[in-house]
Amino acid sequence: MNHVIFLNGVWSNYQAYDLVRTIAPYQLKHWISKFGFKSQVIDFCCVLSYKQIIELLKKFISDETIAVGVSTNFLGSGGDKMSSVLRYVKANYPNIKIITGGANRSTWMPGIRMPGIHFTGYSEDELVAWLFAQQKKSPPNVKFDITTSDHRFDDTDCISPNEVLPIELGRGCMFKCKFCNTPNKGKRKSTYQRNYQNILDEIQWNKEQFGVTRYNFLDDTVNEDPIKLLNLSKIKEHLGFGIIWNGYIRADLIWSNQKTAEYLIDSGMRTCFMGIETFNKEAGDTIGKGWAP
Repeated sequence: MNHVIFLNGVWSNYQAYDLVRTIAPYQLKHWISKFGFKSQVIDFCCVLSYKQIIELLKKFISDETIAVGVSTNFLGSGGDKMSSVLRYVKANYPNIKIITGGANRSTWMPGIRMPGIHFTGYSEDELVAWLFAQQKKSPPNVKFDITTSDHRFDDTDCISPNEVLPIELGRGCMFKCKFCNTPNKGKRKSTYQRNYQNILDEIQWNKEQFGVTRYNFLDDTVNEDPIKLLNLSKIKEHLGFGIIWNGYIRADLIWSNQKTAEYLIDSGMRTCFMGIETFNKEAGDTIGKGWAP
């Protein structure tokens, strides 16, 4: 029995040999389970065939299924295939709603007249409210809070030991870079970072259940806070094993607090993405970057 089936793609610019899951459908799956809604993620749809996706849908759809949800962010060039999948759902399961989620409304489903049910951005509370509304019930007054998130993958997610799993350390950023359009910038320190013990618990769970020790940190800026990095550098001390991770960092923050370079290495950072800097002082001042050329 599944109330929702999530169809998902992979992280942008994927290669067939380097599939990286995105966190959104799994976070939604875990959150709605707290309210009695069961769901299944069918991942890597961009590399599955139409026939494979249909066979998986048949396996997981039941009389209790309310919706098939589709990610609009990470399907790459698989739009035509997904259009065919959704036409199959509409033709064979007319009572099941089709919902979409992502940064923007989908534009890649020709021939599918969408019902207007699209969840933009973080949608934990909105999806819970919508599911209760389908049952003509009022949702409980409980709101998602990233700082206390106890996210877990489970056995139905089919995790492999050699995977790089996504993990949220928080949502938002304390900085206000002028070129950035994220709605979560300028956050007050410590109001958007996840409880450190909850992070440790999730890492421990993934090691015990799946053998996973490699991660994609999803923070806007992993090295924004020296105290946060100090905590991450003690993961091996606290858990008895280390991890390897990649994520987004700022070079100027390492320069301004050089002790954090050691924290980054001790925490398990092995690859990273650095923001593009400018060596033109006027351009730097314009965008709010104070680092001198």
